[in-house]
Amino acid sequence: MFRKITSLMLLAAAAFCAAAQDNDMGLASNERVIGYTVTNDIDVTQGAFGTAGTYPLGAYMMAGNLKPYAGCRIVGLRVAAGMDLGRSRTFLYSVDGDQMTLVHEQRQRLYEGWNRIDFNGDGFTIELGKDLFFGFDYTETPEMVAADKGGLAAVGEDASGATMLFQDNQLQVMTGIGMLCVQLIIDVTNMNPYAIYYDTFDTGFKYKQANEEIEIFTIIRNVGRDAISTLRMAWQFDDHAPQYVDLAANIPSGGTYTWNQTLAKPEGLGIGAHTLRVFPSQANGTEIAANEDNTRSDDIAIYTESLPHNAVLVETFTSSSAPASILMNDVVNKCGDLGGKAILVQHHSPGTPLATPESAALFERYAFSSPVFTLDRSYYPGEPTIAYNPDEFMIGLMGVDFAVGLLDGMVAQNLAYPNFATLSATGKCNADNSMLSLEVNVDALPEASAIYGTMALHVMLVEDNVQSSQSLTGIGGRPITNNNYIHNNVVRLNHTGVKGQPVTLENNAAKVNFEIPLDKSWKPADMRAVVYITKYFDEEIPANLRDADITNAIALPLAGIASVDEIATDGAIDGPSTYYTIGGTQVSGDNLAPGLYIERRADGSARKILVK
Repeated sequence: MFRKITSLMLLAAAAFCAAAQDNDMGLASNERVIGYTVTNDIDVTQGAFGTAGTYPLGAYMMAGNLKPYAGCRIVGLRVAAGMDLGRSRTFLYSVDGDQMTLVHEQRQRLYEGWNRIDFNGDGFTIELGKDLFFGFDYTETPEMVAADKGGLAAVGEDASGATMLFQDNQLQVMTGIGMLCVQLIIDVTNMNPYAIYYDTFDTGFKYKQANEEIEIFTIIRNVGRDAISTLRMAWQFDDHAPQYVDLAANIPSGGTYTWNQTLAKPEGLGIGAHTLRVFPSQANGTEIAANEDNTRSDDIAIYTESLPHNAVLVETFTSSSAPASILMNDVVNKCGDLGGKAILVQHHSPGTPLATPESAALFERYAFSSPVFTLDRSYYPGEPTIAYNPDEFMIGLMGVDFAVGLLDGMVAQNLAYPNFATLSATGKCNADNSMLSLEVNVDALPEASAIYGTMALHVMLVEDNVQSSQSLTGIGGRPITNNNYIHNNVVRLNHTGVKGQPVTLENNAAKVNFEIPLDKSWKPADMRAVVYITKYFDEEIPANLRDADITNAIALPLAGIASVDEIATDGAIDGPSTYYTIGGTQVSGDNLAPGLYIERRADGSARKILVK
């Protein structure tokens, strides 16, 4: 079993198979090449590591991008070298989850320039759901190091998965050279003559004002066997009649065509939620059947009015067993609530001490690695995922303050998104803090029901100053564990689960009561109830996560409603205290006005104090 090292580049950059047949490649009429590079171009001719050794290098292609070629046989490799490399091992691995299987290897002399390696036997069939890693063993000699001339050949800019090193049973992204010149040769005899795939598909933000034009931007790739000279594309809103446009595309096999279109709205497309489908109709006058591979669907919401947001819910999906989480924790701690604009919470990964069972489904939906974070679980057009990798913030390089500034800007952007319901909440705890009674009021715009159907309320309990374990990076890069690490924004309970509680609106308003048990180990003075609203889904995991975004969120501190000891004096405690009104609003402890306050002390304990 191998471990694949994921990086920002692997997650965020576009990684698409292309196929091509150039007359000067020496390919038969039934052959194509697929890979990141599909021509004879070479930009880097003598790339080098600068350290002698043997390096298994190759390109990693994801199963989703290989799907159009499923069933085709891989009959060989094309590899370019910057100089004569002698006899080298070439290889092809099939990857299924964490299982990496060598399916072909062959030793062959690699000369300077492009080399064709024909596989012995019948080749290897591309299978659905399996990734591929293919390349060669590159040996850099002491003489090459001394001459500062290597034998690597590459083209273009760095791209996700295009140049990877396989050592110590790990795959690692290599950058700084471009895309390694390696290609798979496939037999396309049995391929569909006309087929398309979308490298990019973008209809902009989901929410559209009623007078706003709806546009589509997409890059169409020809993944069929034959060239396409004319292409008829169709779009359809809901069950309205499809509309068509004829494109003089001229797309060779493996080539691309950029299509940007303002879509005419059918009559009767009113306020509310709608589905837009885009699919091909004809290629070169031949009908093309729409299927899941060539059809893209986006849900859009048309509105006329919106309301201000209370705050943006920023959720970090973290792990106390991952040292990489530390830098993100530092950013979140420095953020606070960003001046009231954000509510920050942390879900801990399943199997770690601070995990909650209900968060597991959220990890499955959003956490492609750990840590990642979301803002209102909303999708930004052009991004490959809803969650963001904090590596994009370059925290280690630019520092925490720089990352906080970036996050602040993202939160401000989300605050400007349309919102269709306001929230307010009041609560009280019983005498021994074993139960929280929460009353939530929802006031929605008349068009909220048309946009969301049924809305759902969600309640989470979040605690600061939680002492638990955290994995850190020790001397020499070895992980160590700090068992006294202080975690903030810890999600203690997802009271309403992943689906939330459906809301029944009467006259566009609702009042919902929750009775929430509190664990004795929790400290209410350090807690807050986080309430947010989404669309309601009957299923556990919605098919389209872009509809699961959060429309509004509020936080209610429990410091002002929990029962605490009323002790006039007790032993001195080192460290500053923080003060809250009985309503839960934090205030300065200097020159408190007469009244009753909650004092939260440095050790986490709390008490009521009366200022006369």
